[in-house]
Amino acid sequence: MKSLPHSPLHTGFPTRAGVAPRPGSTPRPGFTLVEMLVAVALVVLMMTLFATIFQMAARTTSLQKSLLENDQRSRLVTSSLRTDIARRTMKLVLPFAANEDVTLPEARLSQRQGYFYIREGNPNDDTDDLLQMTVALRPGEEPFYGLWAERNPVTGALSDLPLANLAGNAATRWPNHPDADDRVAGYNRTSTSSRAEVAYFLRGGSLYRRVLLIRQPAVAGLDSAQPTDTTGAPLDLSRFEAGGTPPLLNFYSCADFSAWRNPVSGRLQFHSIHSLNNEGAAGTFPLSNPALRFGHDPVTGLPRELDRNGVYFGRFTHGETSFTSSTAARRGFGYPGRIDPNNNWPNPYAASSNTVGELRANVTLDTTTAIITEYAGGARLSEDLLMTNVQRFDIKVWDEAAFVGPDGRQGRVGDDGNGVAGDDNGELGWPGSDDGSFVDLGHSGTTGFYRGANPGSFGNASVNPYRGNASYSPNGDFRFDTWSPRLDLDGDGLFDRPPFRAGFVGPDGQPGRASVNDDGNLVEDPSLFTSAVPNAVNDNPNELGAPGSDDIAQALKCIQIQITFLEPSTKTLRDVTLLFALDNE
Repeated sequence: MKSLPHSPLHTGFPTRAGVAPRPGSTPRPGFTLVEMLVAVALVVLMMTLFATIFQMAARTTSLQKSLLENDQRSRLVTSSLRTDIARRTMKLVLPFAANEDVTLPEARLSQRQGYFYIREGNPNDDTDDLLQMTVALRPGEEPFYGLWAERNPVTGALSDLPLANLAGNAATRWPNHPDADDRVAGYNRTSTSSRAEVAYFLRGGSLYRRVLLIRQPAVAGLDSAQPTDTTGAPLDLSRFEAGGTPPLLNFYSCADFSAWRNPVSGRLQFHSIHSLNNEGAAGTFPLSNPALRFGHDPVTGLPRELDRNGVYFGRFTHGETSFTSSTAARRGFGYPGRIDPNNNWPNPYAASSNTVGELRANVTLDTTTAIITEYAGGARLSEDLLMTNVQRFDIKVWDEAAFVGPDGRQGRVGDDGNGVAGDDNGELGWPGSDDGSFVDLGHSGTTGFYRGANPGSFGNASVNPYRGNASYSPNGDFRFDTWSPRLDLDGDGLFDRPPFRAGFVGPDGQPGRASVNDDGNLVEDPSLFTSAVPNAVNDNPNELGAPGSDDIAQALKCIQIQITFLEPSTKTLRDVTLLFALDNE
């Protein structure tokens, strides 16, 4: 058999073993191993670049979102402070002098309602400042909302709060009932008011805003804030009080009202809009009296801002005031109603036995959790929380006598503002002068109305003899309070002076009215500017700005609030500085 001739293979084109390429066909080229590796590397590189770009975009988006959230937090705090300070009832922030005659037109009583309070504490500590005031909404503004509901002490569940003498008649909606204040038909466990007590304080890196409604019944012309039935009989509040009908209730677990415990009757009393009136009439209960405010002892009127060890805690939070327990060791937060003489429900504002420099609350702050140990575990935790990661909440006041201006002398150059020839001491901080600075209350400067040192001589008009009640504002713990015209916290039968009351001497160059004891305390005060006849001069330093004197009392004109907080996303600190003019209304 004849064999076929072998056709030579075409050089450069691989063939399968034993198979010849078809005539007229072109063999396909393949990829080498190097080419495959290069291709894979390029794909991986492109994917890495895309992933990196995506991660960068995601981080940028997350960062921008965090910055926007922090800006929103900052705006929330700024807006709250600006709104509340603008709404303050004490429009003219001028402390009342002891026994001030508020019937005089110059007293401007209509612009001095409620109170305005600043706590500086240690001037070297920017975390222990506190701002508390009464506020009133303008017509048409959204009201303050608050709770009025029964809270189960075990489960925390809410239910309607018909008081004891509503039993069997729960469907009746009586007009003078806290649940009816919002003018909404039926029970909705909510109340509203156009007025409130508001407190700002920093604790454990958290800034709190505590709001307590000043009750405003929906019944027109009603003078009393105490709830009543349709006949005008007081509703039974004993479930909030010691010895009341079980099961007892914790007031601040169920209600968001400004209230106090009458130390004489032992009964719980609501504040009303009339509590803002500072006319000083006998038998009234104005909030200008510290003893009637939130955060103060109802007997002594002293504020409770330090624990038993002297650690600052500000005010009790919602989580603490809503704590309740049936155990003997931990009875819960009983104020303002459930305080008994046997201390079964201890007064959280009572002084401890180890008082040092100031009466301190008989409570202990856990510095790890920043919660009062005795009242940890309340149902309303964080309801008053405004901002977290806050490192500083510092309040400074404008002291127009804090230092001399650019000319190195007191007053404005060439301007004699006090009737005494020359640019003299009497003009230090004179209105319109070039003097003044933002300072801490109790600052260590050598001049100023709000300096801490209690001067031993009346060398110039910058000295403020209204250093204040020693127990209310002791050394190292300074407070500004608009006070009350008729207040006797120490029980000596004489009206007390406010902690600070700035003022300038009148045309005679000396404080008070010449040769007249006009400071209202009926006591011959020691003279500080005569050594020839000690205690014989009626016109003395303690009369600065006293009623009927020729001195000029100065209202607080401006405050500065500085807030520093940490941005968790960027791990950086942000500063916010706010200025609030108080003399623009």
